[in-house]
Amino acid sequence: GFVPGPTTSVETSNYDQAKFSMIYAKDLQIAIDEASADQNSWFLLFAEDAENSPYNLSIYVTNEVPFYQNSEEGLLESQDLGNVPINIVTSDVTLAGVKTQKSIGEILKSDNLNYYVAFTSAKIGEKYVVVSATYAKDNAQIHNSFDAMIGSIKLK
Repeated sequence: GFVPGPTTSVETSNYDQAKFSMIYAKDLQIAIDEASADQNSWFLLFAEDAENSPYNLSIYVTNEVPFYQNSEEGLLESQDLGNVPINIVTSDVTLAGVKTQKSIGEILKSDNLNYYVAFTSAKIGEKYVVVSATYAKDNAQIHNSFDAMIGSIKLK
């Protein structure tokens, strides 16, 4: 059964499309929202723009097995070249109704600002949900709602 995730005090909006639904922090902008050509996967990217944004949060729903053994490996392997996360903390979370683990760390980007980076994934039925995020450490909208957002995902 579906295990509900935590709630948040951040104001949220609803996302409801063909493959899944979820809540997300109201101030986030959707930059990419598309299915693969064969309709077997779906990619949703929250960012101010797809190229250069102070935040990005991606949700990928697919039939393909993720490359990573665990959330920490996924976090390390999903970074841009030269960005090595420090102070990594791995904790239990609910992703799309399934208990799994999330890893979150810190990076210093080329703009000399500190960012959080996060990664989690889970198998739900025959599908996999992979979530990654990069956002400025002072972005309370994402930081205070991340677990609620991923916990609210419901596959269709």
